Amino acid sequence: MEVREKSFPKDMSVVFVQSKTFPDGIKEAFDTLKSKVGHIKRVSYFGISNPEGGNGIVYRAAATTLPEVNAEALGLGRLIIKGGDYYSIKLNDISKDIGLISQAFELILSQDDIDPNGRCIEVYDHFGSDSVECIVRKAG
Repeated sequence: MEVREKSFPKDMSVVFVQSKTFPDGIKEAFDTLKSKVGHIKRVSYFGISNPEGGNGIVYRAAATTLPEVNAEALGLGRLIIKGGDYYSIKLNDISKDIGLISQAFELILSQDDIDPNGRCIEVYDHFGSDSVECIVRKAG
């Protein structure tokens, strides 16, 4: 696994479904999200996780949509993925070893200049994709 750097030029608004449990509730959260936005032709999917308030890891199945959707009307949350510089690891064939995702994030989080308020973000090519890019925002 090789850590690379990547830039996102601007903030990105996403809608999300929070999983009830981590990691067991991830598939259900994505299925719920897909049922609400899957009819839109231009959708990008993300998995967003971070520790929150002593409750352990909170995971959100998220999507950007074009055109944008009314999150409230669909019963979805909304948050912003900040633009800026990120560390990145691209993984292929993750269905063979889903544990590669946590290994990639451990490697990225071992970097010295990680944003202390950053999130671990999985970027999927499409829903059900077997490849994922793991990213975490750099400090600054």
